Amino acid sequence: MNGGFEKSKGFRKSRGKTKVGEFKDRIGGLKKLSDLELEEIVKENGWAEEIAREWSGEDKIKMAQLRKFFDEVMRYKRERKDKNFDEIRTGILALRPNLAFAVGRGVIPRDFYEVMDKCMGKIKDLSDFEVFIKLLEAIVGYYKYYSMKHGR
Repeated sequence: MNGGFEKSKGFRKSRGKTKVGEFKDRIGGLKKLSDLELEEIVKENGWAEEIAREWSGEDKIKMAQLRKFFDEVMRYKRERKDKNFDEIRTGILALRPNLAFAVGRGVIPRDFYEVMDKCMGKIKDLSDFEVFIKLLEAIVGYYKYYSMKHGR
């Protein structure tokens, strides 16, 4: 072990915890999602890249399921000009039961549900929603990149 970190399956683990687990802890410690710096999300080996690498390397979620959720969130992004923020937030929070149902059906991993649930729970205003969108865009982009590297 090197400084508490070990290399495993293409991502770094800290004391047995995956990057996804570390990210859930990081989000849990925030008051609001916009407290997460954009650079932490998008930089090389940042949260989005590490999460996407982990999910694609273990084939935890299919691109179709990731895109389905992403497309729903992007629909709210497009509608933000026509709706007030409370309506957008309510719509985003209404996606939680759909994610829970997908976990129950076994089409998305519990990790995906837990990450999205924690993030959605931290959306308090438009700036939080913008960070959520950037996070999802980055995860989808990196996921596509890493899933192609794995031949999927």
